[in-house]
Amino acid sequence: MLLLQLRLLLSATATNSATASSPSQPSHNGDEGALLAFKAKMSGHSGVLDSWNKSTSYCSWEGVTCGRRHRWRVVGLNLSSQGLAGTISPAIGNLTFLRLLDLSYNSLQGEIPGSQPASAPSGGSEAFTWFKTRSLVSSRVTSAAASASLHGRLPTDLGKRLPSIQQLGIGDNRFTGALPPSLTNFSRLQKLYAEVNSFIGIVPSGLGRLQNLEVFALSDNILEANNEEEWQFIGSLVNCSRLQGLGFGWNRFVGKLPGPLVNLSINLQWLQIANNNISGVIPSDIGNLAGLEMLDFGKNLLTGVIPESIGKLTRLQLLALDSNYLSGHLPSSIGNLSSLLQLYAGNNSLEGPIPPSIGNLSKLLALDLSNSNLTGLIPNEIMELPSISWVLDLSNNMLEGPLPLEVGSLVHLEQLFLSGNKLSGEIPDTIGNCRVMEILSMDGNSFQGSIPATFKNMAGLTVLNLTDNKQDGSIPGNLATLTNLQELYFGHNNLSATIPELLVYSTSLLRLDLSYNNLQGEVPKGGVFKNLTGLSIVGNNALCGWIPQLHLSKCPSSCARKNRKGTPKFLRIAIPAIGSLILLFLVWAGFHYRKSKIAPKKDLPPQFAEVELPIVPYNDILKGTDGFSEANVLGKGRYGTVYKGTLENQAIVVAVKVFNVQQS
Repeated sequence: MLLLQLRLLLSATATNSATASSPSQPSHNGDEGALLAFKAKMSGHSGVLDSWNKSTSYCSWEGVTCGRRHRWRVVGLNLSSQGLAGTISPAIGNLTFLRLLDLSYNSLQGEIPGSQPASAPSGGSEAFTWFKTRSLVSSRVTSAAASASLHGRLPTDLGKRLPSIQQLGIGDNRFTGALPPSLTNFSRLQKLYAEVNSFIGIVPSGLGRLQNLEVFALSDNILEANNEEEWQFIGSLVNCSRLQGLGFGWNRFVGKLPGPLVNLSINLQWLQIANNNISGVIPSDIGNLAGLEMLDFGKNLLTGVIPESIGKLTRLQLLALDSNYLSGHLPSSIGNLSSLLQLYAGNNSLEGPIPPSIGNLSKLLALDLSNSNLTGLIPNEIMELPSISWVLDLSNNMLEGPLPLEVGSLVHLEQLFLSGNKLSGEIPDTIGNCRVMEILSMDGNSFQGSIPATFKNMAGLTVLNLTDNKQDGSIPGNLATLTNLQELYFGHNNLSATIPELLVYSTSLLRLDLSYNNLQGEVPKGGVFKNLTGLSIVGNNALCGWIPQLHLSKCPSSCARKNRKGTPKFLRIAIPAIGSLILLFLVWAGFHYRKSKIAPKKDLPPQFAEVELPIVPYNDILKGTDGFSEANVLGKGRYGTVYKGTLENQAIVVAVKVFNVQQS
C-alpha cells in the first residue's frame, strides 16, 4: 500500500506575532503542547516518540528541529517512515514557526485538520499541509496500490485563506468533491499533485493566473470536460510559461482534443492524457512542444494520421499513441527521435510498411506496433537494434516474408511477439543467439521446415509458441535441457515421428500442446504427461498409450503370437524334436565347461586384464548426444536405439545404447 507522505510548507516570511517572540525565550509552552497533542493522537509508532516527554527539552526530541534565531520555536518536524498510525491533531497548526513537516510513508488516516486552528494567534503565519505520496510517474507502467486513508472535501475558500502556498500535494488519498475554484488564488503555487483521488466536476478555468505553476497533476480521478467551455482550462494554461508537467489521464474527459494544447509552454516536459474518451485528431503542430520528454495519448478515441511534425520532438523518451483509431502510415520522421526509449503505437488502424528509419532509434528499449494493418517485410534495421530489451511486439498485422537472419542480434530482448501475421520460410538458426529471451510467440504464421535445434541455446525461455504454422520433422528432444521452460505450444503443425521421451525429465514444463500433428508411437509417461490439465495431444491418430483419460488405443505387443491352429502338422513334430536335440547339446556343453573350470588357471595376458571403466554422468551423455538427437542415431533395434556421442571431458567418441524398458 502506498503510505501517506505529508509535508507542510509555510510562507517564507514570519508574521508580526511570530517575530514578537524573544529569541532568548527559554521555552514555549504552545509548541511543546502542540507536539504532545500530536503524540496523543498516534495509536502506534516505531519508538520514535518515546523521547517525547517533559524530562528533556522538546527541542531535543527525535525528529524535532528548533530555529536558530528563535531557538525555542519548532521550525521542522521530520517523522518520515516511522510507522506512525493514527490521525493528525489540529494542534499541529499551533506550530506557527513551522517551515517543514514531513510525515511521509506512514499510515495516517482521517480528515485534514483545519488550515488554521482556533487556537492559532490572530495574524499568525499561514500554515498548510502538503500531502504527497510520490513524485511524478514518468514510466509507462503505473503501479497499482491502495490509497492512503485521508479523506473529505477541500475547503471551498482554500485558495483565499492560503494565497502564499507554493506546493500542494494531496495525491493518493480518498478526497472527494470538486476542485475549489479558489485554487486559482494560489498566486505562488508551483506544484499541485491531486492524482489518485475521487475528485469530480470540471477543472477551474482560471488556472492561467498561476504564473509560477510548474506541475499540474490530476490523473486518476472522476473529473470531466464535455464541451468547449469545460475545456477552457487548457487555453488558460497557455499563460503558464513555466509549466513542465501536465497530467489528467484516467478521468472522464470527452470531446475533441483542444487546439491550444500545442501552444503550451516550450518548457513542458511531460503531457499525459491517457485513458479518457478524447476524440479528434493529433494537432499537426504537435512538434511545437519541443521540450517534451513524455507524450502519452494512449487509450482514447483519436483519429486521423500521426503528424510528420512529431519527428521534431527529439527529446522524447516515451511516445504512447496506442489503443486509438489512428490511420495512415507511420511517419518516417519517427526515426528522428534519437532519445526515444519506448514507442507504443499498437491497437490502431495503421497501414503500410514499417519505416526502416525506426532502426535509427539506437536507445529504444520497447517497441509495440501490434494489432494494426501493417504490411510488407520486417525491416532488417529493427532486428539490428541490440538496445531493444523489454519487448518487441509486431503481432496481429499483415507482415509477410521470412524472419530476418538479423533476429539473432536481439541478444538482450526478453519478449518477442510475431503472432498472427503472414510470415513464412524457415525459422533462422540465428534465433538461438537470443539467450535471455523469455517469451517467444510466433503462432499463426506460415513458418515451415524443421524446428531449429538452436532453441536449446535460449536458456531464459519460459514460453515458446509455434502453434498454427507448417513446421515438419520431429520435436527436438534437446528442448528438455531448457530448465526454465514452462509452456510449449506446437499444436496445428505437420510434426511427425515420436514424442521425445526426454520431455518427461523437464521438471519446469507445466503446459504442453502437441495437438493436431502427425505424431505416432507411445505417449511417454511421467512429467508433464501426468498433468492432464496442461497436456493436449488430440488430433494425433497414431499415438497410443495406457492413460485412460487420454482415450488412446493401447500400444500393440511387440511380440504378437501366431494362432496355433494355423501351424502345419509337420512343424508340430519337427519343433519338439529339434528342441530335444538342442537340450542334449546344452547338457553336453555344460559338462565340458564345468570340467574346464576345475583345471588350474593360468595368468591372463596383460591385454586381457580387468579394466576399470569410468562412470559418465547422465548430463554429459545428454550433452554429448545433443539431447539424443535423431541426427546422432547409429541404429535401432527391438531392444533400443544406439546413439553416437562425444564426451567433452575425455574428448572421445562413444556409442550409447538407450534400452526400450518394455522390451528389455
